[in-house]
Amino acid sequence: MYLVTGGAGFAGLYLAEKLAELGHKVRILDMRPPNRKLHKNIQFFQGSVTDAQRMMEACKGVTVAFNLASLLPCSRAKRQFWDVNVGGTINILEAALKHKVKKIVHVSSSIVYGIPPSVYVTEKDAAIPIGDYGKSKLAAEKECMKYMQKGLKITILRPRMIIGAGRVGLLTILFDWIKHNKNVYTIGKGNNRFQMLGVYDFVDACIKAISKGHNQVFNIGAGNVPTVREMLQTLVRHAGKRSKVIGTNAFLVRNTLRLFDVFKLTPLNIEHYMIADHDYVLDISKARKLLEWKPKTTNQQMMQQAYDWYVTHEEELRKDLKSDLPAQGLLKLLRAVS
Repeated sequence: MYLVTGGAGFAGLYLAEKLAELGHKVRILDMRPPNRKLHKNIQFFQGSVTDAQRMMEACKGVTVAFNLASLLPCSRAKRQFWDVNVGGTINILEAALKHKVKKIVHVSSSIVYGIPPSVYVTEKDAAIPIGDYGKSKLAAEKECMKYMQKGLKITILRPRMIIGAGRVGLLTILFDWIKHNKNVYTIGKGNNRFQMLGVYDFVDACIKAISKGHNQVFNIGAGNVPTVREMLQTLVRHAGKRSKVIGTNAFLVRNTLRLFDVFKLTPLNIEHYMIADHDYVLDISKARKLLEWKPKTTNQQMMQQAYDWYVTHEEELRKDLKSDLPAQGLLKLLRAVS
């Protein structure tokens, strides 16, 4: 039995379905049920990682647990980041220890590095997160380290932003603008490289971590990363639209967004706008060597898959009150004049 917390979410469902296709029994724990019919090998277990007793129940009979449950940066969750990302992780680890779970694959985030300290960020670089989300994810990693000392086998993955068909959230703002031939703007000139991660590559890394990389931390992200401008121009051509990619003054835009962020007038927060004009490419050589993993999907391919899915499902997303489409805030004004 494999447990996937946050298993009804975008990446969690991809992972659960792949495990089920491989013949494994899978239990997904989430607060709300998935939005589609599940594979026969998957059972839904409703609950929150913040509920210690529910986690104890969810871990019964489990061989491997994947911890994907998390509150994301755009939620501006403040104290809840710590309740879910840290407290929830402790609950999972404690339940796993009690029920003798053989392996934990803990999904952290590359955002723990904060503003990238180098061109290629390695696992040895200092983790200096700049926002509550990143700080809570780093704190959760430290809890994992403590439980390694108690005998749990744990692999920590630090993925870049996971993209693929079905990904909504902030990217849908970009997709909406391109679909309607609106110009798209970069923070800075767009000549920086901003690595992402294809969802199938993410799933592959998780599965490889079942038997490899015990008590290690791994960066995972795409290879051959283009500039932001190149990636967006390729997406516009793929969509067959007339949108232009326009660079901006990074200093001015960052400080404007910082002000908007205070009053919650933008969907972007500090962990978005403070790093958007930096090169953000992880060194994935450790994962290649020890996990025997390599990415197969490029930034361009994953963005195209996500865009095509959005265009096909946009109408039903807007009708679904539970969908994760973000409010554009004052960005609507910029959209109107683009």
